[in-house]
Amino acid sequence: MNSCFSYALKEYADSSLGRKSYKSQIEVESRPSSSPCVQKWKDEGTKKEYYLSSGNLVHVCPAGCGCLVHWEFDKKTKLLVGYKFEGERCSEI
Repeated sequence: MNSCFSYALKEYADSSLGRKSYKSQIEVESRPSSSPCVQKWKDEGTKKEYYLSSGNLVHVCPAGCGCLVHWEFDKKTKLLVGYKFEGERCSEI
């Protein structure tokens, strides 16, 4: 993911619910990014993940400078079931 979307980050996230898989998220993240913050994250091999009490996996990645997205994937289907934005610039992306 990078900051070149033609529509807002929230709309992108909403449209991905129940459709985007963990595997597809990892594939998207393997592509080069036009955002220097996102590219730095990739170049450094940063990987942040944690599990919720429900057993769902949360994968964290930057959407751009000043904005992290916490993508929640269902433990059984591996499909996106939720997300949370973190950062002061998320509303600008």
